[in-house]
Formats: sequence, structure tokens, C-alpha cells
Amino acid sequence: MKKIILSVMMMVMVTELYAGGLDNKALFIKQNSPKGYELIKKFAVKKWGDDHSMVLFEINTQSDDADLLIDSFFRTKDIKSFANAIKEWSYNDYSINLGIFISWLKGISDYGTIYTMTVDWSMVYYEYDRQVKASKEIL
Repeated sequence: MKKIILSVMMMVMVTELYAGGLDNKALFIKQNSPKGYELIKKFAVKKWGDDHSMVLFEINTQSDDADLLIDSFFRTKDIKSFANAIKEWSYNDYSINLGIFISWLKGISDYGTIYTMTVDWSMVYYEYDRQVKASKEIL
């Protein structure tokens, strides 16, 4: 029972944290990649329905993780792990997402295009980070 109460309290605290609106990363995506923002928002609404505070939380979380992923990729440049993470966590056609990634990687498309991939950004970041760390351990 204590674990349930503690879990509920944590959710309330996290929800309160995001009650102020979109965070900086989400605002950046909304301004620089409106289509990407709409896809993240659609993902959040599908996941949380009409629970607006959780939709906001999910938008902020997905945006933050997308930013962390891109930052990590620029540091590590592990193309194969990135592509595999996209494949694992695409919720629409993987080949379209791969095409977006390749165009972005080659500089064919602008920076904001990367956010138009239909992926669970949190899970792509998690998988990418996990694979990069593991590859460092075995080398």
C-alpha cells in the first residue's frame, strides 16, 4: 500500500512540475519543426487521451529525449545503433523514418526534419544509449 501511495505522490509531483506548460525543448521543436511537434503531440494524446497534464508531461518528455538523443548522436556518431533504435521503436513505417534519418544525416534536409520521424523518442534514446554504452564496454 505504501508503494502505491508513494507512486501516486510521485506522479502528482511530476505532473505539477510540468503544469507550467511546454518546456524549452518542446517549444524549440514547436517553433522549428511544427510537423515534428504535431507528431509528438499526437503520440502523447494517443497514449494519454484527455488527461491533459499527462499529455503535456509526455510532450515534454519526448521532446527532451529527442534532444538528448540528437546530442548523444553528435558526440558518438553510431549510425548503426541509431538506425536499429529507430527500427525497434518506429510506430509507423520504419523505412520512411530511415529515409528521414538518412536525409538529415547527409544534410539534404534541414535540422528540424529529424523530428518528423514517427518514433517513441524516449525509447529510441534509451535503446541508442544502451547500445552505445555496451559497445564501449566490449571494445
